[in-house]
Amino acid sequence: MSVDINCASSLLFAANGSTTSTTVSAFTIGPDGVLSAVAGSPFTFTGGINSGVNVLSPDDQHLFVSNQDSNTITALNVASAGNLAQVTGSPFAIPLAGHQPFSMATNQAGTLLYVLDSPTTIPGKEVVAFNIASSGALSPVPGSGSSPELGRGGMTVFPPKACASFAPLPTITSISPSSGTQGQTISNFTVNGSNIQLASTLSFKGSPADISVTYVSRTATQIVASIIIAPGAAPGARDVIITNPDGQMVTFRDAFQVLPSCSVSSINIDKSFSNGVISGSVSGSTCEVTITLQNLKNFWTNFTLSTVRSVTVTPLGEDQNLYAKFGLLPPSSFLPLPPGKSVSFVVRFSKPGEAVSVFSNPTMDTGIAAGVMNIVQAILNLLPLGSAPVLVIDDYQKIAELLPKIPDLQAAISNLFRNSPDTAKAAKDILRFFNNNDELIKFAFLASELGFNTGSEVIKGLFEFPFRIVNSLVAIFGNLRTAFFQFPAGSISFVAR
Repeated sequence: MSVDINCASSLLFAANGSTTSTTVSAFTIGPDGVLSAVAGSPFTFTGGINSGVNVLSPDDQHLFVSNQDSNTITALNVASAGNLAQVTGSPFAIPLAGHQPFSMATNQAGTLLYVLDSPTTIPGKEVVAFNIASSGALSPVPGSGSSPELGRGGMTVFPPKACASFAPLPTITSISPSSGTQGQTISNFTVNGSNIQLASTLSFKGSPADISVTYVSRTATQIVASIIIAPGAAPGARDVIITNPDGQMVTFRDAFQVLPSCSVSSINIDKSFSNGVISGSVSGSTCEVTITLQNLKNFWTNFTLSTVRSVTVTPLGEDQNLYAKFGLLPPSSFLPLPPGKSVSFVVRFSKPGEAVSVFSNPTMDTGIAAGVMNIVQAILNLLPLGSAPVLVIDDYQKIAELLPKIPDLQAAISNLFRNSPDTAKAAKDILRFFNNNDELIKFAFLASELGFNTGSEVIKGLFEFPFRIVNSLVAIFGNLRTAFFQFPAGSISFVAR
């Protein structure tokens, strides 16, 4: 059996080796490459036996099938949808008796068909040529079949397939809007791109009944349509597809989001466990709201977001890039917030009972970020360079990269920032840090990366006497005491009603 694909890559034909007839299966090729049988496939025609090879004409208007056991060629008309019908006079006999036709090829103009033909009684193969009429009918070329005998191996005829010239492939650069709700009508859905034709069609992956399309305008660079999203359309991402009349198409993967319809009447904010650590506010409609979270305290804290049911949460504005580069997007991880800073999210609710819960905790149990930032800030506050600037989220990446090179300081953070802090071990770790020249040099480099122009000798000089080390430890633990004894954790919930 062999297959051939039309020039637009939208139809595939496969000759089946039937022992009783000429049989061809036809399939449409979807944007994702999936094959779907054409209505009526497989197509069966009498007069041919063991139809194992087929080839399309260059203009894709005709399909030729070689019948090995009946020594004939079946010629078929190809409809735009892939349906097949036999050309008048088909099948056409090979002009030499006792032969078996195998592989075939046309010339680039589509006026000649060459057939590799094998005699059944003697070894070797010959080439038989046919003229192709505009109707698809075949007639032998005079003298064909008298060519010198070929070896028993196969033969390649160039070009094996020569496609007609087509317009450039269409492209999609953007769509607007990028989402719609079940049951919604969008009167000006816009697709921008290039090489679009006046008869190009717009479609979406999935059932055609999910999203109906009525065209408003079509130009070479834009399609504007009114689309209706069915109430029962499955929620989720859909490919946006443009198909030109010549069959060429382009797919914008997962570009349009079908959102569930909304039956939410209000959003309730539960602050009963916020403990003065976290604040939250809501703005916008009841179905798509903006939630803003603020760290109310003077120490860093980790915020962890969790959702109930099919709520979608998307970071808003600059925060989307800010936290994405650290891999701190909810719900997979935590997001650390500096003292007094805020972060906002767009939350999509659809049904009562859906919720977003936010838990705030500065300990190691919800991630290392807040603990690292708090203790580094506390140490920096001891440097004799005036008031230390407050660390910001961009500093986290610098600290996270350098901290593993300062193991005693890292161990102190691990022992200190947990639900049950081991202050004794943490103090010993910090003491080792103060007496390790290599670690002080690396911390001095970190300080310079954070904007402090100080050297390791200055830092080391601060802690060269025991009483200074004790005073430093007291200062550090004093700066961190609030994180452990006042409002260590808090939570706030947003619940759809």
